[in-house]
Amino acid sequence: FAIVVFSASGFWGAQVRSTLNLVYGGLAALLTSSFRKAFAVLLSVILFPKPFNSHYLLGLGCFLLGTLLAAQATKIRLRTLLGSSLLAKLLQLEPRKRAVNQILR
Repeated sequence: FAIVVFSASGFWGAQVRSTLNLVYGGLAALLTSSFRKAFAVLLSVILFPKPFNSHYLLGLGCFLLGTLLAAQATKIRLRTLLGSSLLAKLLQLEPRKRAVNQILR
């Protein structure tokens, strides 16, 4: 029974992430996944307390820096891809370009 529940929840999670990516773009999907993971770690620390040390702060700093760098790289890639309106029209991405620009503002 546990393997069925685990498989179903994994499938559901993949569907939600794919929908996020399709509707809101890669940046929103990336940030949602990253903050979901951060919440899981925070919940683990709350439920299973451990002695606090400076490594937690270092890990938090690395996590935040990595998330910010990944988000910035995604924004740069999106702007590069959708920068030319001719390219957007060739790829039939004009409606999506408006949606992406609204997200990036």
